[in-house]
Amino acid sequence: MKRFCSILIVSLVFLTLPGMIRGYYLSPQLFQKGRLLVKVFDFYADFQMSNSYMNITGLKEQYGISNRINIYAQQPFYVKKQMGTASNAGIGDMRQGVIFNLLNFRRKNNVDLIFSLKLPVGYVAKNDSGISIGSGTYDTYIELLGNYFYKMLELRYYTSFMEKFSKGGNSQESDNFLTVAAHFYGNRLVSMTTFDYDYRFGKNIENLTFSEEILYKFNKKIFAKAGVFLPVIDNNSLKTDYKVLTEFYCFLR
Repeated sequence: MKRFCSILIVSLVFLTLPGMIRGYYLSPQLFQKGRLLVKVFDFYADFQMSNSYMNITGLKEQYGISNRINIYAQQPFYVKKQMGTASNAGIGDMRQGVIFNLLNFRRKNNVDLIFSLKLPVGYVAKNDSGISIGSGTYDTYIELLGNYFYKMLELRYYTSFMEKFSKGGNSQESDNFLTVAAHFYGNRLVSMTTFDYDYRFGKNIENLTFSEEILYKFNKKIFAKAGVFLPVIDNNSLKTDYKVLTEFYCFLR
């Protein structure tokens, strides 16, 4: 018990360090009926502009209303943006959705359909610094997530279409990733290598990101994950050097 508590304390300290908010899944299937997950995440993006970064800390909950239907919600409760000598901080935009299991075969292999909505509740009009916290847009997502196991290896794939609604007009984006995961030590340790490609329609803006993540399962209820994301192609107006994401998962039921 003392050993477990020591590991947990070290993990919590590590996860408070600056840390894509992807991660709809832990295991390769939806959670069973009545199971409740609470996740704490910390996301950090270091911008190429001198003394500029973004840090997001928040919560995500996922609940199994049936064995094949889950609901989730995500709340960034603290967002800080630093741009040179100017900064702004506040709550972030909320996101919630429903996850449907379309196919389930050989127990481990699945195809899931996700409908979600992002609300600009964290939008803060630009203050004297000229920096706003939220996007100010209502975003709708249609997402497809699947996986396939072969012995200790797992292939994960994801594609999405997003529509952004704003007073200035609508816009569309697509995000896609392909992950090769390796499961070690009876699935307690998972190593994930991912290529993520996103495209903004109309603007013809594309980005490619390479990431390495490690997931460790302390037991059936407590997990931790950390990853580093490096831009390969970065066509954003504000370019990044790297991004870090840390997550702590706890199943309450």
